[in-house]
Amino acid sequence: MIETTNFRGCIANFYDEGTLTDERRWAELVDDHFVAAAVGFHPKQAQRFTQDTDRVIRRLLDHPKTCALGEIGLDYSGEHGRWRAAQIWCGKFPNLCVGLTSMVTWDVAEPREVARKIPLERLLLETDAPYFLPRGLTHIGYSNPTMARLVAREVAQIRGDREEDVLKQCLQNTRRLYGVNF
Repeated sequence: MIETTNFRGCIANFYDEGTLTDERRWAELVDDHFVAAAVGFHPKQAQRFTQDTDRVIRRLLDHPKTCALGEIGLDYSGEHGRWRAAQIWCGKFPNLCVGLTSMVTWDVAEPREVARKIPLERLLLETDAPYFLPRGLTHIGYSNPTMARLVAREVAQIRGDREEDVLKQCLQNTRRLYGVNF
């Protein structure tokens, strides 16, 4: 069972061309006190980036619910998701935080190593909804932001920390990085 009663909010990361260009749909998705938005374009879709996409992103950056520009987290497909990459990025950008998704609940070494080694003050929890279902919940069909608690639970177990401490620090990190107050 996933507890939703203490859900504080989420940053919805919009990089899908269809969502970005449908401004009415985008506005509906962020029309909630507990949702803020990051806009950008996924590096794997760079070949589809156009001047129209650039104009839409620039316009959405002016929306009051937009709190960030860009993709968040490390891409765990290939070399980008390794601990060494996280170290390099954190060394170059002192305010950078690393996001971990539900992939950390699976038997995948790279995100688990990052979870174990990253300073808690640099960690964000992600679900990458609707993708990356937590281990044991694949029957649901899609993930959602409340599943970040399961990511926190796994991170706490990997690190030997208390789940509540991970949740509290990640909430502080989210508030600091994005300037939101949920």
